[in-house]
Amino acid sequence: MLHIKQRFLISLAAIILTALFILTFYGEKGYNELISMYKQRDEISASNEALEQQNHHSYREVDRLKNDLKYIEKVARQELGMIGKNEVILKIKK
Repeated sequence: MLHIKQRFLISLAAIILTALFILTFYGEKGYNELISMYKQRDEISASNEALEQQNHHSYREVDRLKNDLKYIEKVARQELGMIGKNEVILKIKK
């Protein structure tokens, strides 16, 4: 039979291991926090990728606005309502 001192040491060791286990999963820097940080990292990565695509699109549009006369004309017609030099607008009343 185990002596009282040995039982006490085994019980103390079990309590300490249980506390360490709980702290590992639920502590401030535990497993749950790690999972949360992984999710946050993935969200930031996705956001960065979307911003990179948006930047690429913006760079392409700026380049076209600087160098592509047909694109400039298209934008001027659509966004500014401009017409060509020899064009006439006809308004028809119903």
